[in-house]
Amino acid sequence: MVAWLVVAGWTAWWIREEALQTLPEPEDPDWWNPWSLDNPDLPLLLIGASLLAVAAVLLLRGFFRSRVRPVRGPAGPYAQAAALWLATHIALSLPDEKNPGYGLGPVAFFLLPFGALALAIAWPAIQGIDFRRVSVALGLVRGAGFWREAAVGFLAFPAVLAAENIASLVLRPGPPPPHLAIEWLTGRDEFLRVYALGFVLLYAPIVEEAAFRGLLYRMFRDATRVLPKAAGIAASSLATAFLFAVCHLQGWEQIPVLMVFGVATALLREWRRSLVAPMVVHLMAWISILVSLAAEGLL
Repeated sequence: MVAWLVVAGWTAWWIREEALQTLPEPEDPDWWNPWSLDNPDLPLLLIGASLLAVAAVLLLRGFFRSRVRPVRGPAGPYAQAAALWLATHIALSLPDEKNPGYGLGPVAFFLLPFGALALAIAWPAIQGIDFRRVSVALGLVRGAGFWREAAVGFLAFPAVLAAENIASLVLRPGPPPPHLAIEWLTGRDEFLRVYALGFVLLYAPIVEEAAFRGLLYRMFRDATRVLPKAAGIAASSLATAFLFAVCHLQGWEQIPVLMVFGVATALLREWRRSLVAPMVVHLMAWISILVSLAAEGLL
């Protein structure tokens, strides 16, 4: 019960923060279509759309099977671990310009989320569960092999990108506020540029995936075990995707598009049992942004 209260409080916090965001003015009627010939990423999007079509056929033929199972024994320690990470995530989000990093140095403050994640992951083991079982439950395994799982993530990235852009084409959300990491990457402060590279190449793929598709997905998957398997997977994917989207503070209209990414990586986690592929997808998403910024001469 306490864990679910923490989830509710965490969600309320980010909904409040989302409501306080100042968004750019709506775009004019000449909304840019990501599927237009002017988009240099169009070949990648077309490859991704083709992969989505193939995936749909394979899904109908039963190729994709769930590899995530409810934990054996009590699920409480995993819910506690998820709540522990959510609580520390809010605590680490509190500092602002007046109190940056609680007085810690920037490097120490950057490492804090990794320490908080490690503590949350270790929590079930601290409660007496064998760590090998914990690692399987949270997706911290190599699956079919690290490089094979990484290849799955690499191939899945164009499909996820295409799905996001299809959602953008259908929903036409307004322009999101600039991501803070992108502001740092394109600024003149060399330290912040390096700091932002660490954020997008390490924090985002490792901490966010282990937290949302590892800890939180485990919590929701166990909570929905009484539902039919497909319903439990759908509910868990949508719940973690919403939590992932709302804390990015990109505006209400962007939440469905961000949820596409969250659902896709959750389904990868369900299919592969391992977090390697979702982490690679997340890493590739930021690498593509870095490549685009470099092509525009902004890095």
